[in-house]
Amino acid sequence: MNIYQLPFFSKRKKFGFEVDSSLPVCDGPVYTDVLSTIHQIIKPDWYLEIGSRSGTSLTKCESNFIAIDPEFAISAPVFNTAKRMIFCQQASDDFFETDFLAENNISPCLAFIDGMHLFEFALRDFINCEKSMKRNSAICFHDVLPFNVPMTTRDLDYVKTDNRPWTGDVWKTMAILLKYRPDLKIKIIDSKKTGLAYVSNLDSENTILEENYSEITDEYLNMSFSNSGYSEYYDLFKVENTETFLLDLKQQAATTSSQ
Repeated sequence: MNIYQLPFFSKRKKFGFEVDSSLPVCDGPVYTDVLSTIHQIIKPDWYLEIGSRSGTSLTKCESNFIAIDPEFAISAPVFNTAKRMIFCQQASDDFFETDFLAENNISPCLAFIDGMHLFEFALRDFINCEKSMKRNSAICFHDVLPFNVPMTTRDLDYVKTDNRPWTGDVWKTMAILLKYRPDLKIKIIDSKKTGLAYVSNLDSENTILEENYSEITDEYLNMSFSNSGYSEYYDLFKVENTETFLLDLKQQAATTSSQ
């Protein structure tokens, strides 16, 4: 498959930022609206979010939730119909070390990973989330479809200049899951502005990623979005239409509930 032949590529399109014409443009609904719809379809008892910061992605969450961020700056109306809202102001690694979920008998049905935008952090977050979740649960990732090469940098100083969009190298996490966890069901959709991944068919007893974490991170650390040839990355999956994905998810949920 040649990425330059795919119909969802545009010669030039902007969100107020420079867009690489050889990369896919995510024209689907804004990711927070997509998350809201996923909530409505799944109706999770508990939702776990890593990287809540302003709280924007929590505003339409009606379920019990646990929000994790090392430095909250809540500016959005996060207090809604949820009965239990737990804010943990700490790094996600520190949160999981406390065994808070197990001690409180909480198994999230839905999780959203949008914390530190470096792949080793996102990978650890996935490993830790999956341990606490059942097979019929799902984990979403933000920022898996960068729209230019500079935004994929690991240089944290890049983010401090002119409020630039930054996905970091979270995209590597998708490449890793596709390679090392073929048992997972991974859907990557064109939600605005940098895509969203929906990972299901979880297995809390699978330890492949954890057992091989050091080797995996060594393998991917020096790989860049440009020198690896991003065509190789986009050859690993099909970018799916967000509306079609949500319709399919709704149909699957209806089928499951009727059984």
